[in-house]
Amino acid sequence: MAEYNGWTNYETWQCALWLDNDQGLAALAAGSGGDADELEDALSAYLTIRMAMPASLLGDIVGAWLREVDYKQIVERHE
Repeated sequence: MAEYNGWTNYETWQCALWLDNDQGLAALAAGSGGDADELEDALSAYLTIRMAMPASLLGDIVGAWLREVDYKQIVERHE
């Protein structure tokens, strides 16, 4: 895992960027109450619903991306 722009990795940086620049995702993050596990669960559920990801290559790619995100770091940076 290589650091990216001061974040744990590219996936964490990209997730934080989207959370900061999308009103719906920002509200989702705010609703997590600063809990990294809740943020991870909410984001995973949101993406699964939005992208209607049945068992597929896209579903596997998004799942792998989600597993790489350091949700704790995102929550800590927004405190």
